[in-house]
Amino acid sequence: MAQNKYIIVKNEDAVRYLSPEQKQQFASILSTITAGRRKDNKSIGDLLFCLNLKDLFAGAALDAYIAAIHQEGSYENNKNVQAALDAAIDVRLQAALSVTPRLPD
Repeated sequence: MAQNKYIIVKNEDAVRYLSPEQKQQFASILSTITAGRRKDNKSIGDLLFCLNLKDLFAGAALDAYIAAIHQEGSYENNKNVQAALDAAIDVRLQAALSVTPRLPD
């Protein structure tokens, strides 16, 4: 089952909906997280691929991602790649279930 591993906030929404005080608090929270990641020698500023499943081509993009992992083959020996593949397949299944109309009884 896919897990909520990340929180994504659209910059435009933060600017529009947060008060000046909330923006300051949010920036402070992000700064604290960044400092903690630096202390733990973790990467900062990673680029992530975020897919909106409402997008017309989202299913095709996700299918291509899954196919590329299968074709490359490292998922068989790399538990992180296997976890990414499992999550992608789970998300694809959930997306298919949520947009597939119910069959008549």
